[in-house]
Amino acid sequence: MVPKPQLNLKLCVLELAMRMLKQYISGPLQTSTPHVIVWLYFISAVGESVNKYPKAKPLFTYLMARYIPWMKLIPYLNDILCIVRSSPDMRKQLKEHLTRAQNSNNRKEILTYFAENENLWEVWKCWGSLWFDSIALKQDYNSVFDTGIKADIFDLPTAGPRYNADEDPARYVRIVLLATYISENFPDFGLVRSNNIFKYKLDESISALESSNASAAYFSQDQRFNGLFEKPTPMLTITEFVPEVLDLNNWCSGNDAPELPTWDYNSYPFMTDFINNHYPIPMGATGAQGQENSNYDENEGDADFEDDDDDSVDDGTTSQDQQYDPESMKIPGDLD
Repeated sequence: MVPKPQLNLKLCVLELAMRMLKQYISGPLQTSTPHVIVWLYFISAVGESVNKYPKAKPLFTYLMARYIPWMKLIPYLNDILCIVRSSPDMRKQLKEHLTRAQNSNNRKEILTYFAENENLWEVWKCWGSLWFDSIALKQDYNSVFDTGIKADIFDLPTAGPRYNADEDPARYVRIVLLATYISENFPDFGLVRSNNIFKYKLDESISALESSNASAAYFSQDQRFNGLFEKPTPMLTITEFVPEVLDLNNWCSGNDAPELPTWDYNSYPFMTDFINNHYPIPMGATGAQGQENSNYDENEGDADFEDDDDDSVDDGTTSQDQQYDPESMKIPGDLD
C-alpha cells in the first residue's frame, strides 16, 4: 500500500509568514510596497518552479490558493491599480511595459526585463535567494553593472534606506505588472483579472482536497490558522473563470470602467483615506489640495480636538460603541 503524501511543513513558519504579510498589507501604503513586491516575486517564482516540476504543482497550488491572504491582498492590489490609473505618467509606463511583453516571444518578458534593468533595492536583495533562480538565474560577472543593476542601490543602512517618495511610482507600477503577470500565468493560485480589476477565483478542489486528504485536513484545521484568513467576499470572488485577453487600452485606462475606488473592490483604509483626504492625489500635485495639506496647523488641529472633547458627554460609551452595527460589521458572503 502506497502511503499518502504528507505536508512536511512547519506550521509556525507558515503562520508567522502570513501574519507578517497581512500586517504589511494593512500598514501604511507607501511603506508596504517593498514587502508586497518581494511577495509577488516569490509567488511568481513558485509558479515558474511548478511549471518546471509538474509533480509539485498540486501541493504548491494548494498552498498558494489556500494560505495566501487573498481577501486582504486583492483589495490592496486594487488600491495600487487605482493609484496607477489616476496618474497619466504611471499609466503610460504600465502600458509600455505590457505592450513590450505582448510583442515579445518570451512569456517571462516582464520578469526578464527587470532582471536586466533593476532599480529597486528590495528586489536586488532577493537575488541571493535560492527561489529567485526561477525568476532569473544570476551567475558570475566581470562588473556589477553586467548583472542588471541600473541604479545606485548599494551600501544601504543596516535598517534599510529612508523612505523616498520619488520611488513610489516605480513601485506602484511594478506591483501592478507583477500582479498582472501572476493572474495571466498562474490563475490556479487564486489571483485573476475579471471586470477590469483583480479578483479571487474560488477553487472548489481546495475544499475537496481537505475532505479527501487527511494530512491536508489536519494541516488546515490547526488552531493557529483560526481567524487568520477572511472568508471570500462575493464582490471580489468569481466561481466560474474564463480567461480574458488582456486589453491594454482598458487595463491601462482611467478609473471609470469600473469606477474606482469603491467599497466593494478596495480596502477599508484606502477608502477612508480617499473620502477624508481626496486620495489618491496625483503624484507631484501642487494644487489647492496640496497647498491645503502643506499649510495645515497642528496646533489648530489640537484646538479643534479639545473643543470637541469639551462638548462631549461621558455616557459610558465610546464613538466606536455607538457606531457598531453587527449586521454591517460581519463578513458578507461565506461561499464555503
